[in-house]
Amino acid sequence: MKKFLVISSLLALVSSQAFAAVGTANVRIVTPLSIGTVSNIEFGTIATAGTAGTVTISTAGVVSGPTGAGNTLVTGGAARAAGSFTISAEGGATYTSSFAPTVTLNRAGGGTMTANLSYAVTAGGGSIGTMGGTAGTGTTQTIGVGAVLNIGASQTTGNYTGTYTVTANY
Repeated sequence: MKKFLVISSLLALVSSQAFAAVGTANVRIVTPLSIGTVSNIEFGTIATAGTAGTVTISTAGVVSGPTGAGNTLVTGGAARAAGSFTISAEGGATYTSSFAPTVTLNRAGGGTMTANLSYAVTAGGGSIGTMGGTAGTGTTQTIGVGAVLNIGASQTTGNYTGTYTVTANY
């Protein structure tokens, strides 16, 4: 019986030892991401002559057209321009984005036109999805929005407008 008590006591001592491990908690705070509209796409004022055509505006704002026999740009109308957005975020950070591929322009009273959209970083460095700059500092990118407006052969006269959405987040 004495042997049993000695062995039981030894087992109790061994099983009552505590072991510990240490963990670490970490966090990195970065510049919040924001996006804002700088300028809207403006195709100007166009006189159509009953033929289909296009007006093209590059992401850098270079304009060509209208194409289509007899279609002309009316002088004195609104200045034609590419659209643009700024994205502000942590330098060197990556982000996800989504860009509308087209915009439908509607006329009050009926009638539509479609423009195919394109996007490119035009200032601030980096590429779409990756900010330029250095980690630990905030930076801003400008995203240019180009478009090809499709003018119908029998496009109804009037003012056309439409909206498109650009989103970005970490």
